[in-house]
Amino acid sequence: MEEYTYEEIVSKIENIRRFGKATGREVSKELLAYLGNPEKDLSIIHIAGTNGKGSTAAFCSSILKVSGLKVGLFTSPHLITFRERIQINGEYISKEDVIRLGKKVLLAGEKISLEPTMFDIAMAMAFLYFKEKKVDGVVLETGLGGAKDSTRALSCVPKVSVITNIGFDHVGILGDSLGEIAVNKAGIIREGTKVVIAKMDKEAEDVIVSTCEGKEPRVPEMVGKSVSYEKASSVDLKELFERAGFEKVSLGLLGSYQEENAKNAVAAVKAFLDGEKSFNGEKGNSLVGEEKSFNGEKGNSFFGEEWESAFCKGLMEARWPGRMDVVSNDPFVLADGAHNPQGVRALRESLESLYPLEKFFFVVGVLADKDYATMMEEVLPLAEKFYTVTVESSRSLQGEELARVLEAKGVSAKAFSSIDDAFLAAKNEAKNQRIIAFGSLYFIGDVLQYFQNN
Repeated sequence: MEEYTYEEIVSKIENIRRFGKATGREVSKELLAYLGNPEKDLSIIHIAGTNGKGSTAAFCSSILKVSGLKVGLFTSPHLITFRERIQINGEYISKEDVIRLGKKVLLAGEKISLEPTMFDIAMAMAFLYFKEKKVDGVVLETGLGGAKDSTRALSCVPKVSVITNIGFDHVGILGDSLGEIAVNKAGIIREGTKVVIAKMDKEAEDVIVSTCEGKEPRVPEMVGKSVSYEKASSVDLKELFERAGFEKVSLGLLGSYQEENAKNAVAAVKAFLDGEKSFNGEKGNSLVGEEKSFNGEKGNSFFGEEWESAFCKGLMEARWPGRMDVVSNDPFVLADGAHNPQGVRALRESLESLYPLEKFFFVVGVLADKDYATMMEEVLPLAEKFYTVTVESSRSLQGEELARVLEAKGVSAKAFSSIDDAFLAAKNEAKNQRIIAFGSLYFIGDVLQYFQNN
């Protein structure tokens, strides 16, 4: 394969068709096998769900890092740079490694019978990178759904599988009811994994639990099998922080809903570490020393003082750009990747909790295949005015159309041709009021880039 610059290799990867004819699971299974299954010896926390996947992954990664582990993190989509998708202990993969591994995986993609997508290519690059760097663990976020997702192609069984909150998203692909969507998400559950179940609607939870228990199995692979599971709601963050000597629960991610994601992460990391003798298996080089264990052989409790401190510091130090992210203080601008009704409802509840009785100027860009009318309904009571922008995506809803929808609901709205113009207008009119940007993650990526450049 000819030589490429970083920009050229990323462009080549990103221009691969987003969705192929075969399922991601089928494609990645063949691609990973061709590459020698680099994932097979890795210890993995696998995360699926509708909302909270990314934040839960960020919390997990941060806790494990503070605990002394070298942890790989694979997430999507990226907001500013492709390198965000593949990280080790918060450090993005280098441009040189993107070029080298990108070329290798693209060439492999040409050799297999099925056509890989951008996601398949990126995930294969991640596993090659994590294997090379000899990480102690990997936090892996699904792309879409679970049962047929590319991440379900792993030749190894993840040590822990996490199902975060389930809501309505991609209904045309995943199902028309919470139960149907939950069946799809439950597809990541395999015999031998430990499952963490987040707080969610009972209809969805019943599907996940029945899958774990092997009762009324909804997923073919789970017929006649059962796995151990824990509900993240059993985690008491207040008690954890108090035992570690902190006066209050303090999370690195803003938003009232982040407490649930933090509980998911604590339960997941506990399950991931439980039963191990040290963080990295080497005497004298672990956080707590050889004489203590993750499963509490001494003291009959998972948490000792060192554990509690590591968990709390990991939660406090977690960062996840574009999620309740204050990108400017003068003027105040908060960017959030809420892109479905459930996510926007969580955003609204967080704004009401953080800034009671305030009205906001909203800068918004959404995709046409989302339930954007319901999304806007969620924040109408908090809106002073909307500034709409067309997202740079083939799936984008035109800003002019969104403005018409909003005006029909009786609220002031104006469409702008660019993010620059929208924020310039918002800054001039908002004065001392807060500006909130939300919508598609593609849009939030552009927002972060705008403030980075300005």
